[in-house]
Amino acid sequence: MFESPDKKTCTCWYCDGELQLVEDLRNSDRCDDDPLMILQCMDCGADLWIYENADYDEDGNPIELEYSEDAEDAPYDRNRCPNCGGYAIWGSDFNYDEVFGEGSGIASYLHCQRCFSSLEYSVRDDEPQIIEGDEDSAEAEI
Repeated sequence: MFESPDKKTCTCWYCDGELQLVEDLRNSDRCDDDPLMILQCMDCGADLWIYENADYDEDGNPIELEYSEDAEDAPYDRNRCPNCGGYAIWGSDFNYDEVFGEGSGIASYLHCQRCFSSLEYSVRDDEPQIIEGDEDSAEAEI
């Protein structure tokens, strides 16, 4: 079970299932467009990528955003930001193939009112196809 830094349980936006940390990059040397964390739902298999949100000035340089400790808390665990425990608000949904170029499923975007993180949920609901004659792998996606 995944807990935010303020010890509040965070659950999956899609199914309210248990989230598990796959990779924590918050304290590593990462590029600006790398995620802070990657989590996965143990129930529906959805992936959750959390990005640090940044506003940019007219020269394209990131502007430091003030973190608001007093911002509204999530009304229940399904809306909780795993980065800070704040209230993650839904922004939009897209078809999986519109975001990733292939596959069937959904990609949803939320943002946190407290730390301004961007949350990208995605779940692919089609099966990868098997390519006959592929000697390197029994299964491969096309």
